[in-house]
Order: sequence, then C-alpha cells, then structure tokens
Amino acid sequence: EVFIQLINRSLVTGRQPLELWSTQKQGRVTGTVLSGDGRRLATAEEPNTLHLLDGNGADYWSFSAPGSITALSMSGDGELLAFSTANNVYVLRKDGSVAWNYTAPEWVNAISMSGDGRIIGLATGTVVYALEDGSLVWNFTVPRGVNAIALSESGGTSTTRAPNNAAKSGWSTPACARRSRSA
Repeated sequence: EVFIQLINRSLVTGRQPLELWSTQKQGRVTGTVLSGDGRRLATAEEPNTLHLLDGNGADYWSFSAPGSITALSMSGDGELLAFSTANNVYVLRKDGSVAWNYTAPEWVNAISMSGDGRIIGLATGTVVYALEDGSLVWNFTVPRGVNAIALSESGGTSTTRAPNNAAKSGWSTPACARRSRSA
C-alpha cells in the first residue's frame, strides 16, 4: 500500500504543514504531477495505471496504460495530462479520454507540457522534440543524453538537463523554429 498526501505549505500552523487530504493506493507510485491550480493530482502506479484525483483525493478516473509509465506532465489548469510508455506519448483530457497520441522513434526519458497544454516537450536519448496537438513542430539533437525537460508557461522556452547535470536553456521556441525554416 502507498499513502499519498496533499499538503498546503501556505496553510502552515506553527512549524507543521497542514494536510489537505490523504489516500491509499495498492500499487507502487512511480510518478505524480499536480495541476497548477492544485485541483487535480495525477499518479502513475505499477502496474501501468494512471489515476486522476480531485482536490479531495477522490478518483476522477483511472486509465490502464499499454505499458509502464515512464514520464508524466499536466497542463496548468489540469485540463490535459500527458504521459509516456516506452516510445509512445499520450495526451488525455480531464474526463480520461485520449486527445491524441504520438510515437517517438526512441524511448521517452522526460516529458513536459506548456501551461495551456498546447505544446508538449519530450526528450529521447539525445533528441528533444516539440509537439503541438500531436504533430511534430520541431526537433533537435543534443551532444549528450537528456533526462529532464521543462517548458515555460507559454511553451515558448525550454530547458533540458543531461546526466552530468549540465543544463541548456533558451533553445528556439516552436514559433521561432517555424519562422526560421521558412526564411
């Protein structure tokens, strides 16, 4: 059994944070992501199960993924949830239905979503990709493997981290990459 707690640091009384809710799950939790507004929490659990919980810890839904969940991200408003299994990326709506999916050529190490969920950044080995509504917008190769990626709220700026903790920020935005190709 796994015990999941949602704690609000801004409601600290004395030195102890205030627990907003807690719940128990049967599988091993391999990842969590909280919406920007704090109203939804997604958990990836073994074997291959994704749960979306509401602000009280109750399940909205659970989704059986086609493999082990390797990465997880959520839009700021919690309307969209992105996850990967091996080299497949899925985006789910808040009702649990599949909005779109994408098959990357390699195993997905990391995934990130812009605040509005429009842009998905993913990292596979030495290639970083940007997707918009399931379509590839751009990709580029980096000299070392990437194991973390983050997008700005608008999806216009990305940063990645390689295994030696070297970070690279400010690579071309999807809009700039499109303009530079047509120039």
